[in-house]
Amino acid sequence: MKKIFTKMMLWAVAATALVSCENNFNDTTVNGDTNLVKVTLTADKPTVVSENRTELEGTTPYWSVGDMIGVYTAQEKDADNYYLTNDATERATITTFTGTTALSNTLYVYYPYTTNGIAALGAKVDIPTQQAPTATSFDGKADIMIAKPVTLDAEGNQLSDLEFARLGAIVKVVLKDNTSTLAGQHVKTLAMTAASNLTGRVYLDVVNQKLNEEEGLYYGESNTVTAIYTEATQYEMDNANATYIIVYPQTLASGSKLTFNAQTEGYTITKEITLSQDIDLARGKVTTLNVSLDTNNVEEIETIEWVDNAYNLVPNITGLAVGDKVVIAAAGYNVAMGKQNGDYRDAVAITKNENSTIEIDSTVEVLTLVEGSVEGTFAFQTSDNKYLYAASSSSNNLKSQTTIDANASFAITIGENGVATVTAQGSNTRNIVKYNNSNPRFSCYSSGMQDICIYKLVGEYVVKDPAITLSVANAVIAHDATSGEVAVTTTNSDGWAITATTDDTWVSDLAYADGKITFSATVNESETEERTATVNVTATKADYENVTTTFTITQNKKQAAGEVVSGEGTISFASTAQRLSQDNNQQTWSNDGITFVNNKASASSNVANYSNPVRLYSGSSITVTAPSNITKIVFDANSSSYANALNSSIGTPSGATVTVSSDKVTIEYSTAVESVVIAKLSAKVYLDALTVTYGGSSEGGETPETPAPVLAVTSATTINVAAAGDVPTITYTITNPVVGQSVTASANQTWVHGFEVSSTDVTFYVDENTGAAREATVTLSYEGAESQTVTISQAAGNTGGGDEPEQGGTHFVKVTSTPSDWSGTYLIVYETGKVAFDGSLATLDAVGNTKTVTISNNQIEATDAMKAIAFTIAKSGDANYSIKSASGKYIGRSTDSNELDESATALNNTIAFASADDITIKGTGGAYLRYNSASNQVRFRYYKSSSYSGQQAIQLYKLN
Repeated sequence: MKKIFTKMMLWAVAATALVSCENNFNDTTVNGDTNLVKVTLTADKPTVVSENRTELEGTTPYWSVGDMIGVYTAQEKDADNYYLTNDATERATITTFTGTTALSNTLYVYYPYTTNGIAALGAKVDIPTQQAPTATSFDGKADIMIAKPVTLDAEGNQLSDLEFARLGAIVKVVLKDNTSTLAGQHVKTLAMTAASNLTGRVYLDVVNQKLNEEEGLYYGESNTVTAIYTEATQYEMDNANATYIIVYPQTLASGSKLTFNAQTEGYTITKEITLSQDIDLARGKVTTLNVSLDTNNVEEIETIEWVDNAYNLVPNITGLAVGDKVVIAAAGYNVAMGKQNGDYRDAVAITKNENSTIEIDSTVEVLTLVEGSVEGTFAFQTSDNKYLYAASSSSNNLKSQTTIDANASFAITIGENGVATVTAQGSNTRNIVKYNNSNPRFSCYSSGMQDICIYKLVGEYVVKDPAITLSVANAVIAHDATSGEVAVTTTNSDGWAITATTDDTWVSDLAYADGKITFSATVNESETEERTATVNVTATKADYENVTTTFTITQNKKQAAGEVVSGEGTISFASTAQRLSQDNNQQTWSNDGITFVNNKASASSNVANYSNPVRLYSGSSITVTAPSNITKIVFDANSSSYANALNSSIGTPSGATVTVSSDKVTIEYSTAVESVVIAKLSAKVYLDALTVTYGGSSEGGETPETPAPVLAVTSATTINVAAAGDVPTITYTITNPVVGQSVTASANQTWVHGFEVSSTDVTFYVDENTGAAREATVTLSYEGAESQTVTISQAAGNTGGGDEPEQGGTHFVKVTSTPSDWSGTYLIVYETGKVAFDGSLATLDAVGNTKTVTISNNQIEATDAMKAIAFTIAKSGDANYSIKSASGKYIGRSTDSNELDESATALNNTIAFASADDITIKGTGGAYLRYNSASNQVRFRYYKSSSYSGQQAIQLYKLN
């Protein structure tokens, strides 16, 4: 390979002491291009710093071991992106950078090397929202520099000198203490908030050695930048020491507001300033902001009164330290982070106490705080010695890994009421730990979702003993049954071993797994006696006393010729002890061989999670079965009014007599029936219990056949899945279940897999789709019942280079990232109200200019009705787009006022991606397209820039 040498000269644009923090870098494999050359650049001592470890002593800057610069050979989309690394073994004022790059006449060089990639607009580099400065300088990770292109001579053996310029604006914030209370305090955190965005991702235009100002901050924008210090980097407040932060160059307008929020060991500091003049935050220059503080701006932090032997709410960041045992909980919900479940963490129930402590069981994940790889951050060590990390920029993932890198290093700030902001510092952009209440789980998101809090263990926390709840006290099986099962609910059981034993030899193979105890039995050949076995269920754990409960197994006697099994059984709703299963669609109860099933059916409300008494909603159905044909059933209602309501629902069954006495409803059958079915309750009913008498026959005294099981899917039979993949759930019910049987699930495509089957639902994985839209069939099977199928329809993958939202064949799909080009056909949507802008209207600027839409999995079915109201977006310049309605009119706004312009010719708009829930469309006059949700003014319209934020943000759904 050809070796190329050059001398790299650097020039500074700001005379200030500069350092940076250490940030370990994961090597990436360079593309397998055989036409690569080795490059060595010799550098004089730097006067500016790099992303990775450039350091300072006094006023002399040094190159640090591991410093990296980025190099690419063409300014175009998906250009190869290479890095060169300082090959010195110790810091030095002069060093060499070596690496490989494609052979090219021109090399484009920039600081810091980024893994975000290269676009036609330049290198994609981030100005971090959270920065880790030192006592005397800014965070090196925030420093952005660019070099003049380097051109090889004809022989290819010499490069011209390399010069760098700094592109970020440096802000020096000096807190001036006029309170006489902050002496000796150290700044722990400092946040600056402006009216405009300060940080986010930018394009570096290396050809012209500047930021791409037309695009500006285009992804992950924030109007707040936060400096976070450690004990090693913090500075003492003396009216001269300062916080250094780097922001996007801009002018802060006179009349706009700047807000500063800081925290020291003992105080919180808040100051809002209305600017009396423009402030120019110029590229490469230091702008000093002196913030004068009086007693109104300073508040003492209350001393934390910890409760021993408890998990305590952490009210501020000073309450956290390496080695702490912590729990992450939802701020407004009684749930905490549990164990890993695929791409996210389960949400499990906890008890919150008024003294700001919580009670947990062993299903909660207790995390240990360790030092992160990024200065000023923590890593969360799990109980299995792994570390939580933000795992994706395209999916909401929170996973665990065995190493601590930047994606596993979390910056933590804590605000009012203990609300914690926990943000991973790596390159993955879905990096904020949040709670999702709609699909209960903890994961990482780029925006939205519910806040979290952190609870810290003080002292020793005693884990509660497990509780074992059995679905039935007596499991009744047929004389020839050879197996059976009993559902078991356990709490506080992690780390405990659950076993089942019996002294009765006709019962064997007792085992506990997946929430149930299974057993084998021999056939009872006796025609005169049933038999009963007692089963002991025991939880054991080292250093704890055993916990034991029991149930019985009763096996019916063998029927003599012509004999009918007879008896009586009762189900009590006084507690949940006899409940087998419960979800929104069905509840099943069983005791003494009697089974009671309540299905949601046509009820408007979900099946109630309720007992003592049990609540049955109007429109729901009831099915009761027994070991043989039913001759009599007595419903014990909670009151006479509920008895009368039940009687109205029963009506007059054929061959039966129905009587009502006080709170009891009795049905007696002259011809016994296989089951009692009330297909639809006409009113809400509460039941305390029911008693069933069985043993009748329907034909000549012969025992009727057991009714066949019926398998029914209670969720949607078509599931639409985005191209990124998902973990969908299918819910189902079994009528006339068979003891020992369970549902099985399979798919006809390998990209649908990982089925997990419970007594009420089936959960599975759908892989990411990188090709055309596709379909699969999931089949649910149950022996003796007709199989049921569900269609899985997955949207097409992004085949256009990674910038377009994932879309399917027949749907409008939500835009969840910034596309390279906004052109296409869209629905303009206000999701919360489930409405879209009706583009078919002859007059578009009208109250009620909406159509109702149905949104499922971030998609809207592309029916003819939906296509008829869509808008067409087309590029009309380098940064402008026209928006044309289905009725043929262009929309926009030429002045900064509340109205909507309609034109037969194209009107210009700018479109920007603030988040998936906030697409910013702005007319040439400065007004924004928003949705007005006021009851007398519901409409889509442009609203003036001074008040548009009072209207609702809009979302875009693109037609594939």
